Amino acid sequence: MSETVEGRWAEIFGPRYLPVTTILALGVTLFAFNAFLSSAALPSAVHELGGIEVISWATTLYLVFAIVGGAAASLFKRRLGSRGSLLILGGVFLLGTLVAAIAGDMTQVLIGRAIQGFGEGVVAALCFALIPELFPSRLVPKVFGMQAVVWAVAAFGGPAGAGALTEFISWRAAFFINVPFCLIFAGMVIMVVPKGERSTESHGFPGLRLLAIGAGTMLVALAAVVDPAIAVLSLIGAAILLVAA
Repeated sequence: MSETVEGRWAEIFGPRYLPVTTILALGVTLFAFNAFLSSAALPSAVHELGGIEVISWATTLYLVFAIVGGAAASLFKRRLGSRGSLLILGGVFLLGTLVAAIAGDMTQVLIGRAIQGFGEGVVAALCFALIPELFPSRLVPKVFGMQAVVWAVAAFGGPAGAGALTEFISWRAAFFINVPFCLIFAGMVIMVVPKGERSTESHGFPGLRLLAIGAGTMLVALAAVVDPAIAVLSLIGAAILLVAA
């Protein structure tokens, strides 16, 4: 089989596919970067705002709501199309970023992190779901491999970058740094990503299912910080909710 048929790494970074590659990589980068930035930025936030007892929830809420958002991604894609979903949910992520960045207390930070997680959970899921739609089949494995590398680098760079911004500027800068990248992402989505077809069928909103997924995941998180007996009950409840979902 020829190298062309198999697909080459150079193709996904060539003029034809580079804009799409950049969009998908940026969507995943924002998710991975923000998933772990709190470990470096929020100790300084706690020093300013208080609330050390809830600092671990900044990461937990982000990831829990990201799971719920990822589960809802296909619904948004059907209702809003690919471009509309990326723009609107990217806007939700930006809103959460601003809420956390201007927070006056840790409660507001946690609310911002939850909003961030939901928005970026949908965006990241769509960035993976769109790979087979935007690339020929011979390049799909290469793009998935590239996304895995992007995720690893961004997840490692999140705490490092947030730590540098916190040290030299402010913990708020670790959130504000997302703003220009969100605007770049939105501009590129408008120019490159097709609108996609919107479904006219009424599928209903799986609110109870998403609530069950979120509640089950939250119970798993609670199991790590409560007494053993309560932890067992939490895990049993989580299992029931996740199976029911």
